[in-house]
Amino acid sequence: MIEYEAVEDRVYEELASYQLPENANELDHDVDYVWNGIWRTIKLKYPSSKYNVYENLDGWNYHHDGISGWVKTSITIRCQTLVDYTPIVDEDNQAIRVTNIKSTDVDRAIKRSLVRASQQHGLWQDLVV
Repeated sequence: MIEYEAVEDRVYEELASYQLPENANELDHDVDYVWNGIWRTIKLKYPSSKYNVYENLDGWNYHHDGISGWVKTSITIRCQTLVDYTPIVDEDNQAIRVTNIKSTDVDRAIKRSLVRASQQHGLWQDLVV
């Protein structure tokens, strides 16, 4: 178990050493660009890394409680899987009623969630998503 913890610590330290691009926080509206940069960084350093978007029992790529919705994602780097839950929100960061959720809202929430999961691994923690 000690070796496994040492690997986790090294991954975190290595990813935390990557500098956040100067304009990254200005790009929140372009979550595609931010996510692509993060995933590229992870895959170049750890090629066997993978991410997952969890489906609900009906096979949808988001979950809901009848009122609002959220997505569940994870990123696995060197055998360590970290999970994130992110609400589906509008441009004002307010929860969207489940009856008004569009596929573009879900797509944006998934990418925000994946960015947050990568931050748990240590990458670009100063980025606000």
